[in-house]
Amino acid sequence: MMNPMSMGKAAGQAMGALTSIAGGIIGGGKRRREQREAQKEHDIAKAKFQKLDTSNLAANLQNTMEDLTVNTQAADMAMQGQQQAIANTMGSMAGAAGGSGIAALAQAMAGQQSQNIQAASADIAKQEQANQMAAAQQAASIQSQKMAGAQQARDLESTKVSELLSMAGQRKQAADDARAKATEDIMSGVGQMGQAAATAMDPTAGLMGSDRKLKKNIKLIGYSPSGLKIYIFEYINKSFGDGVFQGVMSDEIPQTAVVKHPDGYDMVDYSKLDVEFKKAQL
Repeated sequence: MMNPMSMGKAAGQAMGALTSIAGGIIGGGKRRREQREAQKEHDIAKAKFQKLDTSNLAANLQNTMEDLTVNTQAADMAMQGQQQAIANTMGSMAGAAGGSGIAALAQAMAGQQSQNIQAASADIAKQEQANQMAAAQQAASIQSQKMAGAQQARDLESTKVSELLSMAGQRKQAADDARAKATEDIMSGVGQMGQAAATAMDPTAGLMGSDRKLKKNIKLIGYSPSGLKIYIFEYINKSFGDGVFQGVMSDEIPQTAVVKHPDGYDMVDYSKLDVEFKKAQL
């Protein structure tokens, strides 16, 4: 005849097993869909991350100064004007060739005109060269700003894609963990069902031998919150356990926690006591 206490314990184990199995099965379809969607999202984010443009932005920069030229147009025009002015002056004075004073005046006027033209020509060329230099510098500045903007945009895109990949990875990990936990719950429930069956068949299954006559080197080490004596001891028969253990004596505890083994010695259901049975740490 089965012990009512073991039957109750077996029923409790079976209920826990069914709860664990049900928890693993219920919502299984939703977890599988979430896992597929998380995997897809992760694959898309990973592909975008792998396609990020990491080429050198400075590779196509051009030297805006290398084509600067010296403007000779103003100087050429000045030279032509000078030559024409001298010719005109000399022609108008041709009739007075015999007058040295007039000839000298003409020569002086031509010389002054030549100097004026040269100064004007030099000033024009200088202004044009400065304008050309300023234009080249502005072009270089704009090019630099464009490159900085492109680099900033690339950095922002890289950060965004990296964050999306990280979030997708976290979602995928959570989905994988949920599936693994459900599988673990089912397997745990199956194991608990086996334990419940064993408990129902064997009234001492899961109980610890706590009969005083099974032990040696017994030493009192303290009391539980409810006042039960706690001992350390060794089993005479090492098949019960090898080493020093902590527990109670079956003759000193409430008998509702004691089950008689078919071989005649006492077993204790520690789940009914405020004492933990464990291997002692000496």
